[in-house]
Amino acid sequence: SIAGLFLGIACGLQMFVIEGLRMKFGVKNAGTILQRIGFDFGISAKGTVFDPGYWYVTTQEAQWV
Repeated sequence: SIAGLFLGIACGLQMFVIEGLRMKFGVKNAGTILQRIGFDFGISAKGTVFDPGYWYVTTQEAQWV
């Protein structure tokens, strides 16, 4: 149970830090970073990138419902 508590605190801290960095540098999606480094292949008109990992996880979870 102590490990679970530690993991929860670490995950919360990671989310807090990442959100702070996103706000500081104005990044909302990986597409923003790719555009800034000059890589524009696969970026949508909105400037975002499709994340197949997220799509895969959500479709696999949907099969259990």
